[in-house]
Amino acid sequence: MTVGFRLVSAMAPAEQDVDAIALQEDGLICADGRPLTGELARSAGVFGGGPLLAAVQKARLFKDSKHFVDMPLKEDPEIVLAEFERLEKKTEKEVLRSFVEKYFEDVGSDLDPWSPSDFQESPPFLAHVEEKRKAWAKALNGLWATLGRKSKAHSQQRCSSLPLRNPTIVPDMAMAIFDVTGDKEWLSQVLPLLIKEYNFWMSPESGQVVQLEISGEMRHFNVYHSQRKGPRPESYFEDLETARSARESGLEPKSEEVFQGLCAGAESGWDFSTRWMDDSDEKRLSEARLETIKTHHIVPVDLNCFLVRVEEGLARAHDLLANESGAQKYRDAAAKRKKDIEEVLWNDVTKCYHDYRLDKGRFSKVIALSNWAAPLWAGLQGHEVEAFLTSLHASGLLQTGGAATTAVVTDGRTQWDAPNAWPPLQHMLIEGLERLGSVAAKDLAQEMTERWLQSCQMAWEKSGFMYEKYNASKPGEGGGGGEYEPQVGFGWSNGVALVLLAKHSGCQEETRRCTLS
Repeated sequence: MTVGFRLVSAMAPAEQDVDAIALQEDGLICADGRPLTGELARSAGVFGGGPLLAAVQKARLFKDSKHFVDMPLKEDPEIVLAEFERLEKKTEKEVLRSFVEKYFEDVGSDLDPWSPSDFQESPPFLAHVEEKRKAWAKALNGLWATLGRKSKAHSQQRCSSLPLRNPTIVPDMAMAIFDVTGDKEWLSQVLPLLIKEYNFWMSPESGQVVQLEISGEMRHFNVYHSQRKGPRPESYFEDLETARSARESGLEPKSEEVFQGLCAGAESGWDFSTRWMDDSDEKRLSEARLETIKTHHIVPVDLNCFLVRVEEGLARAHDLLANESGAQKYRDAAAKRKKDIEEVLWNDVTKCYHDYRLDKGRFSKVIALSNWAAPLWAGLQGHEVEAFLTSLHASGLLQTGGAATTAVVTDGRTQWDAPNAWPPLQHMLIEGLERLGSVAAKDLAQEMTERWLQSCQMAWEKSGFMYEKYNASKPGEGGGGGEYEPQVGFGWSNGVALVLLAKHSGCQEETRRCTLS
């Protein structure tokens, strides 16, 4: 196998310290490598990098580094930066605290509460929910009236958040909305945005496209990759500590490489998991060290399956809008990607798909739920369907409280590992099993639905919370790790529970319509 891939990464000189490397990142580069311009560039001078961000984050004014970058400015960034330059004793914690109090607003002050105008206290699907879960389902549905937010009128250069023209709760998936509304005019308006997003992933300049030459044929895949070569603004202190640890331990990656791995890991949503770390010692994966992270050197099964769904969605949208040539283009792209996944990411020994490590030229040794959930969700069935299902049962991932994220038990040290179970992955697995169509797959989908609902309801009745993640081996308990305090409700936790309640209660054919109307 000949492997060729392009990753944009300039190694830092060995004699530079980590803090100096971090200060070189000014936050003025877009995700695709283009220079940031306009009001966003002005904002990035404060929130994206530079001496003010470094001083505040290194002083640990806040327990969570994300707190600072969520604080809007009271003045324009140029004024605040000029005042910071004039500030004496820039490294003293109390001096910095007074400066922040003077020039920054409270977190969330750029948002107002918002409730959807079409909210219904008793949507039709509630009538179908079994009695023992009806009160819980109604309470979950009621949270939609309290979780909405809308942006206040403000100057973009004073915030780290991107401007939102419309109120929001969670992103709406375009084709899911179309399935409910049937609005082709709306679809034609959003389609250019969907194509732009897809083109970002497929641009060679993004560093997110890699090529593997196998038996003389080029296979194209996508990886998570960030152009940023410094610490993440929202985790500045933590990333500095990780890079320092890598250097002090004499590990191979330079600081810039560590920073890029951390940024790419955050981009993946699995922040963080042993999937992205060194897996050389399979017996000690639970002790894998974050400073060995190489997210951008790994071809993820799930990312490429997501892009199959994107390509199929774009093909369908073009079909609906009577653009046959456009539809064929994306149908061909999806078919090619499926073929490449089947021929490269399928492991005929384990009878499932695996992430592929470009840095080692082999499959990843981490057993992850994404090896099954994402392909099933994307309509991939493996070379041997029954063997694929058997491998899922044998994986050790299916627990009494849901499906664990990986088979690596880190007890919350890395939150995207066992015993944690995450709502989106449960939904993806269940929907994928239902799509498979066999009796055994449908029975398993039903069983996993019941396990998940039981765990979520138990947690709700004990605590009044819907957690962002749960303990797969202990039904009714929240997961460990991460930086978040328990909340009244998380969009994906609430949404997944409501969709499964509707399916579980006989409202299966119109689940989306039942939960949205």
